[in-house]
Amino acid sequence: MSSAAATTPADGRQPTRTAVTRAVRNALAAQLERPPATVRLDMRLRDDLGVDSVVALAVLEELQLALGVAVDLRRLARHARGRTVDTVADLRDVVLDFFAGRLVPPDDAA
Repeated sequence: MSSAAATTPADGRQPTRTAVTRAVRNALAAQLERPPATVRLDMRLRDDLGVDSVVALAVLEELQLALGVAVDLRRLARHARGRTVDTVADLRDVVLDFFAGRLVPPDDAA
């Protein structure tokens, strides 16, 4: 296997949109110490929720555990360049794109 991060959870199944939405909301809620029901998809990560880079890394760690995957941060950053991740929904969509192989290709020539 190359240095590429796996694009499917350990059990080989793709998570549903609902599962990813729940995982993103739960991860944000856990790191921000608030009920998941108070984290809405339209909320802005920085402006509404106060997410900074440290919280973002902790959320990514929570998502990896919840969804059963490992994410190579360098590859994720490289392939997410130029993409705006402003809202909770944007973060959810990045995670969905990761699983669909649209964000991080399975093989990287770098």
